[in-house]
Amino acid sequence: MNKTVYLTLILFGSSCGVFAQSSGVINYDVIHNWTKKIANCKHIPKTDSERLTYVWGESDWTVKSTLKFNSNQTLFEYLPNEDEYLKWSSRKEDFYIYRDLENNRMLDIVKILGKEYAIEDSIHCINWKIRNGMKEIAGHICMNAYYYDSLREKGIIAWFALDMTGSIGPDGYCGLPGIILELDMNNGSVIYTATSIIPATDEIPIAKPVIKKKRKIATFAEYQAIEKKAILESNKQQRPYFWTVNY
Repeated sequence: MNKTVYLTLILFGSSCGVFAQSSGVINYDVIHNWTKKIANCKHIPKTDSERLTYVWGESDWTVKSTLKFNSNQTLFEYLPNEDEYLKWSSRKEDFYIYRDLENNRMLDIVKILGKEYAIEDSIHCINWKIRNGMKEIAGHICMNAYYYDSLREKGIIAWFALDMTGSIGPDGYCGLPGIILELDMNNGSVIYTATSIIPATDEIPIAKPVIKKKRKIATFAEYQAIEKKAILESNKQQRPYFWTVNY
């Protein structure tokens, strides 16, 4: 962290009250831009990219999601989509991101290549590079940070609240000195934006997702290897990897 960013964090923390809420719900809109997602797939020939864009259109679509949190746990999930055309995009039944903060444990329920996995391991956060950009999101002043995902070939910009302590965020993203209220994947290909923050007067109970028999248990490293193989295979076949792997 450079000196300017460090001083900004110290001065902000000393000049305004820290958001002390230890339990609540953050609602996010997750906006997908099909054209940008396809354009950023470097392994797809231009003619195929243009054809896919023409067939599927250039409009955005939005999925609702929530991050529930209390002093010891978090749970991120997608909500059922009320739009009949977009109901396929809701992954509520097979996508849960659970964190046991007290014991530094994670449990992700995800689906890849038609199979459901339960990823059990210690919590893994990526190594962000904190920058000095600032903006307001959902009534909170946020600072940005950057990370480059070399496997998916995408840059990620996270905006974290300076007055909301807690190294948590949507979709399992963590590792910053404040709650992540916005994520921008690959220049707007997918954007998570907090639309409302609802504090709770009492601790919200959060249940750990159930590991059903059909779900294969894997460590974080084992699942990363499965993802890598699927992405490389998609690249080889010159098709979008996010048809089978989370963007």
